[in-house]
Amino acid sequence: MTIDLFHGFSRRVRAGFFRSVRRAGLRVVVATLLGFLASAAPLHAQTLSIAAVVNEDAISVYDLNVRITMLIATSNLDNTQEVRRRLAPQVLRGLIDEHLELQEAKRLKINVTKDEINVALAQIERQNNFKPGALDQLLQRIGVPKSTLIERTKAEIAWSKVVRDRVLPQIQIGPEEIDAAVRDIRANATRPEYLTAEIVLPTGPQGTKDSDARQLAVRIVQELKRGANFQMLAQNFSQSPSAARGGDMGWVKAGNVDPKISAALEKMKPGQVTEPIRAEDGYHIILLRKKRLGSGIKIPEPKLKISQFYLPLPASASAVAVSQTAQKARALTQNAKSCTQFDALGRQSGSSLSGNLGAVKPSSLPVALQSVVSSLPINHPSAPVRTKEGVVVLMVCERSGQDTMAAMRAEVRRRLFAERADNGARRLLRDLRRRAFVDVRL
Repeated sequence: MTIDLFHGFSRRVRAGFFRSVRRAGLRVVVATLLGFLASAAPLHAQTLSIAAVVNEDAISVYDLNVRITMLIATSNLDNTQEVRRRLAPQVLRGLIDEHLELQEAKRLKINVTKDEINVALAQIERQNNFKPGALDQLLQRIGVPKSTLIERTKAEIAWSKVVRDRVLPQIQIGPEEIDAAVRDIRANATRPEYLTAEIVLPTGPQGTKDSDARQLAVRIVQELKRGANFQMLAQNFSQSPSAARGGDMGWVKAGNVDPKISAALEKMKPGQVTEPIRAEDGYHIILLRKKRLGSGIKIPEPKLKISQFYLPLPASASAVAVSQTAQKARALTQNAKSCTQFDALGRQSGSSLSGNLGAVKPSSLPVALQSVVSSLPINHPSAPVRTKEGVVVLMVCERSGQDTMAAMRAEVRRRLFAERADNGARRLLRDLRRRAFVDVRL
């Protein structure tokens, strides 16, 4: 719920007020949120009481309490006054960020339609294996108005559009950067990889005081040990762009993260959560989901349509017989210019093994034949190859799917782009915070 503090005042009054505020720079009044949040204050009192002011908007105590209720219900936390008191500062910070995101979207004349929100809510139901309408029932059961979830969803969609318009057009990735990333992937192809999720609490000028961040990190770890949902806590507390994905970082290599996090990952078992790790930029809580030996970037394997010309030969055949059969196979196939001609030659050979093999993955072929077809030009007969059953000549009729190197470079580019988009979104939100007037009143 948004309350316009300047209802009834002229634009001139509003403008004068905010000019004076912005000249003073960002003012974030850090206060301890006490038991008032968890008290049994009448609903109308909560609705009218202001928890924080964000530029021209206000966040009511009622909004804050409802968000805390939603977080507790979806994170398996105990609904006690102590838990609510501990959650309040970070939940309020998340609400402040949402208002900043919506205000920036409004400034850019970015709209979010009802259809977009409905699609997003339906997706939430599918992701949680809910039947249609089950989300509404859940919200009713935990006492959270649907408008609360709608408002949060609207902010997420609006922010993604802001990032689309303001951040993505600025991202440029040159071929030399992709070359360097590919070299790094190859050099580290056999090192362990970790499927992880994170909760990041930044410190320093753009983050929270070190002592406050550490205290919150410790509390989050305590709640996780009591069974709280990591994904929900990440979405509500983490200040990393990965928060929108429940903290999901995907597969990472030890050498590509902060050395302290890398050291912790090497000692962890899947399912474990770290204690708060003080890294260079703040406190990190890491969940290790899986571990594997590095395989680099997985590239979809192309499919080949292949024909073969076969001349049978016993496994015990002499070297002379093998040589003579290979020469015969070469002589019969060397002038074939297409798979149609090649298949006709196969039928003439009389071997049931000759003919079109259809679409196959190179990895499904014997190792000796994989290297033959990998670089064989289309509609060119290969050199004869000795197999257990005889001598074979292959022809590639068609290749589908991307070239391996092209696919690897495309995937590397996608990763670099996503990484820079996340960092750009984070910088943009920091800038909005720095320029904003934020007054926490509790």
